[in-house]
Amino acid sequence: MSFVMAAITEAWLQGLRRLGIQNAPVELISTVILGIVVYLTLVLSYKPPVLSELAVTLKGSSRPALRKIADCLSSAAGGQ
Repeated sequence: MSFVMAAITEAWLQGLRRLGIQNAPVELISTVILGIVVYLTLVLSYKPPVLSELAVTLKGSSRPALRKIADCLSSAAGGQ
């Protein structure tokens, strides 16, 4: 997954350079956003077992926001 994300973001950077866009903040922000989207899409598509383990850990948290994330992860990982 990391290799795919790295390859896509590198292609993105090369594309920006070919278009003549060499503004460092634009390159950084757009590449980070693309990397996050690609990585999350891959993780949620392949549903590795670590999602279930992370959900179990987060469900034990006293913070409501983390428990909500755990619920989302549980359903994304196949639900329990």
